[in-house]
Amino acid sequence: MNSFSDSLNMVQNYMDYSNDACMNLFTQGQVNLMRKAFDVKGSRVSILSSKGCQAPAQNEVYFALTFDEFPEDVSWELRNNSNSIIASDGNFEPGNETTNEPSPLANQSLTYTWDLPDGDYTLTLFDSFDDGFPGGSYQIKSIYNEVIIVGPGTFESTLTIPFNVSNTKYKFTGNFSQDWYNPRNWNKMVIPNDCFDDDIVIEAHCTVDKLTLDQQRNLTIKAGYVLTIEE
Repeated sequence: MNSFSDSLNMVQNYMDYSNDACMNLFTQGQVNLMRKAFDVKGSRVSILSSKGCQAPAQNEVYFALTFDEFPEDVSWELRNNSNSIIASDGNFEPGNETTNEPSPLANQSLTYTWDLPDGDYTLTLFDSFDDGFPGGSYQIKSIYNEVIIVGPGTFESTLTIPFNVSNTKYKFTGNFSQDWYNPRNWNKMVIPNDCFDDDIVIEAHCTVDKLTLDQQRNLTIKAGYVLTIEE
């Protein structure tokens, strides 16, 4: 009878410690465990709906709509430069006239997320009561918190607002075979300036004796040393 040390290891199994051309199978038990992980309540079921293999967002923007007392009068449409409707909403829940209860959305805000290619767009707001939504407002901001359009809900029946999105400043311009973490693959479409006009962030725990931050967040560089910012 062979001892344990003389027995043949499962060199064909992908889970074996070897790493060679012999590996070509999983055991049935391993297959069952992996499939169970992707069941409805499995520990890895979220991977099935992951966006990890999809292209990254082009221009992620947020549309915030703040209503007045009568959100049921309001609706909106987003059109691209071909005049096709690519997003819309309306028919918001009204208040209860019998009990004099306001709409659940009265004086509240809704925020929508859009992923838009570079280009020109038109946001149109409608009010079926022909008085807009005074006291309310609309706003579109980029993922970097830049305000694209903003304004009050003061209009009559229709308000049309054109706008443009083109966040090449923040866009990955390489291809998928290139390194996402290489700064040279970012911001290629921006003409470089002589002066840096954005924030420089230095984490407090990253400072050393040659580079310190005081309580007022003033940066001090020790005599004899130079802070260099490389492109």
